[in-house]
Amino acid sequence: MLSFKFVLRKLLFNKTFSVLNIVGLGIGLSVAVIVFLYVDYETSFDKFNEDADKIYMSLDDPEDLSSVLPFPFSESIQSEISEVEIAANILPWEVERNLTTPIGEFRETCRYMDEAIFSIFSFNIILQSQDKVFPDANSLAISERLATKIFGAVDLALGNKILLDKKNSGTVTAIFKDIPGNSSIRFDLAAPIQRAIQDFGIKESWNDYYVHSFVKLIGTLEQAKPNIESYSRKHEFEFTLFPLTELHLTQKGAEQKKMLTIAIIASLFIMLLACINFINLSTANLFKRTKEVGINKLLGSSAAGIYRSFLLETLLLTFMSFLAALIITSFLLPYINHLIGAELAFAQLSISKLVLLLVIITGVSLLTAMVPSRVFTKTQPIQILARHTDRMKSSVYLRKGLLVLQLSLTIIILIFTLFISKQIRFIGKTNLGFDKENMLFIEPGEIRNMAKKNAQIKEKLLESPYIASVCAVDSKPGVVGSSTTGFNWSGKNSEKHVGVYLYRVGDDFINTFKVNLIQGKGFKKEEPNSNEIIINKTFAKLLSSDDFSKNKTIYFGKRPVEVIGVIDDFLFNSVKEEQKPVAVLYEPSRGFYPCVRYSDSQHIPEVLAQIDKSMKEVFPDMTYNTGFTSDFILNEFMTREIRLSKFFTLFSILGLLVCSIGLLGLALFESHKRIKEIGIRKVNGARVSEILAMLNKDFVMWVIIAFVIATPIAYYAMHKWLENFAYKTTLSWWIFALAGLLALGIALFTVSFQSWKAATRNPIESLRYE
Repeated sequence: MLSFKFVLRKLLFNKTFSVLNIVGLGIGLSVAVIVFLYVDYETSFDKFNEDADKIYMSLDDPEDLSSVLPFPFSESIQSEISEVEIAANILPWEVERNLTTPIGEFRETCRYMDEAIFSIFSFNIILQSQDKVFPDANSLAISERLATKIFGAVDLALGNKILLDKKNSGTVTAIFKDIPGNSSIRFDLAAPIQRAIQDFGIKESWNDYYVHSFVKLIGTLEQAKPNIESYSRKHEFEFTLFPLTELHLTQKGAEQKKMLTIAIIASLFIMLLACINFINLSTANLFKRTKEVGINKLLGSSAAGIYRSFLLETLLLTFMSFLAALIITSFLLPYINHLIGAELAFAQLSISKLVLLLVIITGVSLLTAMVPSRVFTKTQPIQILARHTDRMKSSVYLRKGLLVLQLSLTIIILIFTLFISKQIRFIGKTNLGFDKENMLFIEPGEIRNMAKKNAQIKEKLLESPYIASVCAVDSKPGVVGSSTTGFNWSGKNSEKHVGVYLYRVGDDFINTFKVNLIQGKGFKKEEPNSNEIIINKTFAKLLSSDDFSKNKTIYFGKRPVEVIGVIDDFLFNSVKEEQKPVAVLYEPSRGFYPCVRYSDSQHIPEVLAQIDKSMKEVFPDMTYNTGFTSDFILNEFMTREIRLSKFFTLFSILGLLVCSIGLLGLALFESHKRIKEIGIRKVNGARVSEILAMLNKDFVMWVIIAFVIATPIAYYAMHKWLENFAYKTTLSWWIFALAGLLALGIALFTVSFQSWKAATRNPIESLRYE
C-alpha cells in the first residue's frame, strides 16, 4: 500500500510544478463549477412554485409572449372553463413610485395585480392584517426586504401608511416572503389592479388589451383543451396556454439559450486548457524522474505498481485543485452575479446536483490524471535509464500538440472578446432608423399625470433656445410596449395572425425622432385626428398597395383608420430581430415620456436646467429621471452583449492565466532539459541574446501554428454570430492580427523570464559534475 505521506513528500519535493498544476487546474475547475451553477439557475426558473407544472400564461398569439389581453378575460375563463381553478390579471409593466415613510423617502417599482396572483404563485404571505391581501384599492403588499428597508423591521410594517408620490396614501395590509431570483415575475411592492384602473385611466372592456393573464389548472392541459376550444368558438376569441416553467427561457428567446450554450462551450475551452496544462506539466515532471522509474523497473517493480503510484500523485493534485477551485469560485461568484444579474450560490445545489457535479469533476480529473501516468509507465526501463524519454517521438508530439491546441483555444477566446467589443461599439455609433444622438427623455414618477399635462411641459421646454422639438410618447425611445393582432385590411389572410406593434405618440414625432418619412405626411397639431396612423415600411409591404400618397383605410378591430404616411423602419425592442410591422398612433393622452431633441452636446447643462425648471413649475412634487437616448438604447438592447463581452473578458483573463501557467511550466522543463547544452554554448562564447533566441524560437513557432489553426475557426464562429443581428459590424482583419500578437506577446513575456534565468546562469554550475 502506497504511503500517503510518501506521495505528499514527492509533491513537496517538486513544489514549483505542484503549485503550477494546482493553480492551473483549479482555475479550470472553478469555471466548470460556475457554469454548472449558472446553467442550473437558468433552468430552474419558476420551479419553486407549488404545482408549477399546472400554471400557465394566457396568450392570444402563441408566438408573442408580450401580447396582452382584455381585463374581463380572466374572470370569464374561470367561470366558464371547469379546468381553470384560478385565473388572475397582472399589468405587464412596472411603475416607479416615490414612497414617503416616517423613516424617509424611497424610490421603488410597483406591480399592479389581482389578489389571486398570490394564490397562483408561491409568493407566501407571512403577515396579513385582514382576510384579504388587498381589502381595498388603497392596500399595499410589500416584501420582507422592503419592509425592513423602509420600516426597520418586518413586524413594524403591517398597518403602516405609505405616501405614494407625495399625494396618494396606501396602507400595508400584507407582507410576503422575498421572491426568489429565479422567478419570472419579481416585485417588492404590489398594489391592487383597481388602483391602476383609477391612476392610469385603464378601460375594463373586451376591446382594450392591457393585462397579462395567468391561470392555474385543476387537471392537465390536455384535459382542458376541449373546453378551451369550445370557449374560443363560443366567444370568437382564440387563446392558448403557455407553460410557466418554459416562460423564462422562451421570453429570453434564442439569445438566452445561445448564452447558455456559449457559457458551456467557453467553460469547456477553459477546462480543456487546464487539462492540457495538467497533462503537459505532469508529463514534464515525470520525465524529470527518469532514473527513479528506471531503477524501480529494473528492481522488479511492476508497471501496474508504478502506474498506481503516479495515478495517486495526480489524483492528490486534482483533489487539491478542486479545493483551490472552490476558493476561486467563492471569490468570483459576487462578480459573476453582478455581471449576469443572477443569484448564484453553492446553497442552490441539492444533494443530487452536488453529487452530479462531483462525479463530473472526478471523471475529468481521473481522465486527466491517467494520460501522463499511462504514457510514462509504458516506457521500457532501458530507454528510461538511457534518458531517451525526453526525446521519444510520442511524448514530444503529445506535449507540442497539446500546447498548440491550448494556444489555439486561447487565441479563439481573444478574438471572440475583441470582436464582441467591436460589435457593441458599432451599435453605439450606428443610425438605427431614428437619430438617437442629441436626444434625451424624461422618465416621470407619475406617468398618468405627465400625460395630462404634457402639452404644458412641452410649452415650457421649448422656451429654451437649445431645445429644438419635444414629443411625448407612451414608452421610452426605441421600446414599443404593446402589440396587437387586431389590424385587418383588404386582401389579408383571415387565418394568419399578424402581430403589429403599437407606438402611441404626440405632436412633432417625425421632427423629434428624425425618422425618414417615405410617403405621405405626419400628424398635424392643428388637425388632430385619432383615426389617423403612420406605419413603417415593413407594415406597408403587407398591405396591397404601393402608393400611400393618398390615405388608405384599414381597420383596427372594427374601427376604420386612415394610413396617412409611411416611415422607414426604425429600431424597437431589439437590434437582432428582423423588422416587424409598427403602427404609430396619434394619442397625446398616452404621452407618458416627453422626448427632447436638443441642438448639440455643448449645451446639455442648459437643457437639463430647463427640464428641471419646467418640471418644478408644472409638477412641483413629482420626482423624475432623465435618460440619454443613445445610452439607453445601448444598455437596453445590448445588455446581453455587454454582459457577454464582460463574460468573455473574464474568460480571456482566466484562459490567458491558465495558458501562461502552462507556458511557464514548459519553459522550466525545456530550460532544465537543455541546461548542459546552454552551459557548453556559453563556454564556447555564445551571447545571452543567442541563448534567449534559441530557447524562445520554438514557442514563437507554436504560437504561429496555433494562430493559423484558430483564425478560420474564429472567423466562421463570428460570422455565424453576426447573423443574429439586423445591425452588424464587419469582420476586420486587425482583430485577428491583434489577437495573434497578444498571444505571441504573452507567450514571450511568460517564457522569457525563465529563459533569461537559464541564459544568465553560470555555466560552471551546469557542467560541474560532467
